Amino acid sequence: MKRMLVHVLALACFGVASADGYPIVSRVELLNQSAMAQDGYLRTQGATVTGVQVGATGVEYTAQFSGFRTWVFQNFETAQNWSNAEMLTCVMTNFESRPVRIGFMAQTRQDLTDYTNSYATDIDLPANTTRRVILRFQDPAGNPWGTREMPKAFDEEVIIRRVGSTFDNAHVWHWRFSSQETLPTSVKVSDFSLVTTTSDIRGISDEFFQYSFRDWPGKIQSVGDLFAARDQEALDLAANPGPGGLDGTTSLPNQGASSRWRIATINGKKYFVHPSGKPFWSLSIQAAHDWMTTWVDNRRELFQYLPSESGTFSDLYVNQTRIRSGMEGTVRAFLPVRYNLRLKYGENYLNPWLNVMRQRLRSWGMNTVGAFSHSFLYDNAMPYTIGLDTTAYPTRLDTPVVGWLRLPDPYASDFQTWMTNRFRTDLGVHATRSNLIGVMVDNEMSWGNTYDGTNTARYSVAVGTLNAPSTQPAKVALINFLKSRYQTISRLNSAWGTRYSSWGAMQSNRSFSLGSNMRTALTSDFRTFTQRFASTYFTKVRNALNGAGFTGLYLGCRFSTNNTPEVVTSAAASVDVLTFNWYGANAQTPWSYWSSLGKPVMISEWSVPINSRGSLGFNLLTPNSKRQEMTAFLTSAIRNPNIVGLQWFETYDQPVTGRGVDGENRGFGALEITDTPNPDVIATMRQIGNQLYSLRR
Repeated sequence: MKRMLVHVLALACFGVASADGYPIVSRVELLNQSAMAQDGYLRTQGATVTGVQVGATGVEYTAQFSGFRTWVFQNFETAQNWSNAEMLTCVMTNFESRPVRIGFMAQTRQDLTDYTNSYATDIDLPANTTRRVILRFQDPAGNPWGTREMPKAFDEEVIIRRVGSTFDNAHVWHWRFSSQETLPTSVKVSDFSLVTTTSDIRGISDEFFQYSFRDWPGKIQSVGDLFAARDQEALDLAANPGPGGLDGTTSLPNQGASSRWRIATINGKKYFVHPSGKPFWSLSIQAAHDWMTTWVDNRRELFQYLPSESGTFSDLYVNQTRIRSGMEGTVRAFLPVRYNLRLKYGENYLNPWLNVMRQRLRSWGMNTVGAFSHSFLYDNAMPYTIGLDTTAYPTRLDTPVVGWLRLPDPYASDFQTWMTNRFRTDLGVHATRSNLIGVMVDNEMSWGNTYDGTNTARYSVAVGTLNAPSTQPAKVALINFLKSRYQTISRLNSAWGTRYSSWGAMQSNRSFSLGSNMRTALTSDFRTFTQRFASTYFTKVRNALNGAGFTGLYLGCRFSTNNTPEVVTSAAASVDVLTFNWYGANAQTPWSYWSSLGKPVMISEWSVPINSRGSLGFNLLTPNSKRQEMTAFLTSAIRNPNIVGLQWFETYDQPVTGRGVDGENRGFGALEITDTPNPDVIATMRQIGNQLYSLRR
């Protein structure tokens, strides 16, 4: 009751007008229950309508279709105007034990034989399943707050269709649902509505920095709840100590003791090998730390409560440097996880929290401390990986496609020396720790991609190099490569279809652009240079690690989605393990591609953030389907012969107001922002961790 009152007050104070719950601001049902019984109101052709009632999601009925292209429909005497709505939505339940396809059409001419500017789509419903369907007329309300996600209108698994601008939704004369099945089909339809949402998220963060616009079991309402959650978890951890096996498995042949971690192929499958000789498949969770921030500058109205900057928690306000491209600069930020840890464990929270984290990792089935975790967790008690970076290296290359940061220019004369000195310092405390598996260097670099289908993205490194200043080391290297290949500028112009007057003119030019059609020679040269650029980078990183005295495994650069093949090939020549950050569903994951690569693969980030409990996400799944997806993906990864590990991203949910470094506000975590375990994530992790090596066989 208290939480409902707080929510209502938040809506009143911050002007969020919602009849149905945040963030819906208007909802108009298209069916009237009292009119449903009127002859001709809801019409059928080869179908019957039964079970008309008002359910939990509005007026509902069951359409029993007799066969192919049988209909339930409405005709209007006056055209209906749907143009003020953001979306048309309904909830559909497939009662059949087979998948079914239902068609939807809306017509915009009174003459129903005229389909001009109409809209039609098919909706595939899995067997015995309920799904919300969204037909989106326009994009959601804008996001003026700098967060990556906005609250969704519906926290459930949905089927979304983007309705094109050619649909004249201001003049709707007819709509219909039709069966695309030859067999009789029964489908329930409810909440057939026009909906519009808001972008007003003032008050989204409550006194514990939780999502204020939703309730869920175990939501923290008081400091007493934090204490109760702490004590309850202590009992749970004691009852579930974990499977052990922190040095590998005895179910496979020992590979012989060594002074370092290595890779071996056993029964046709790749494994890490612990120094003891035991085969080891690494399962870990990243970012087990307490320093996640959320920024407060010019957005204090998002918070229902912020501690005083001059009071007990004043030290939790920090200046946050943002590093993601397009969000550079420094902002005032707050540490919400650390705030809740101090409320939960006391002023001297660090050691109690570290002890709990060590218990958690083992209990959750983890055998590795993931990268970017608290340095005190790298105490050699568990195997671990760390992340290094070249972020501070000053000589960078601008490219058309930018990920986290601009690329370092590997052709700069001091690049390797700079890294050697930097890595020697960063690796110093780890030199004698036998449980350091390896290091990843850099993250989601701006290599370009193949997924957006443009040549500029595909050859981003080469395009960026050609448009760099004449003194850019990479540009000097590219021009020298082209001179050696073509000898004269006229030969290059002939091969590329360009009009440079001289090599010097090419060197100084900064306005190169690619069209949709590329000549064969240009494509070949761009691919070759991209591979050379990447090879120079990976070779120098490897040399710098060796020069710093590092004897562990080089775990790649944490590729993002769909990197260009030239870069992956170049990396494979230098790394011990290729690492990929990936957030796709199990069914869309390139398992076969990863199996085909010349080096073993570790999935360096994966998670399933959904709209549930205290989190926001980009995966439109229910908690139950999230558990199923987790189980399917983790099982596929463990069984893949070329994959040697996976790192779950990340330990804590990001603040709903956005983390300070880049505005991400997704529910990736195994723990909520209050240090409370997410039960669905933990239960699934334990299930997988307890049968890790039996799944691998």
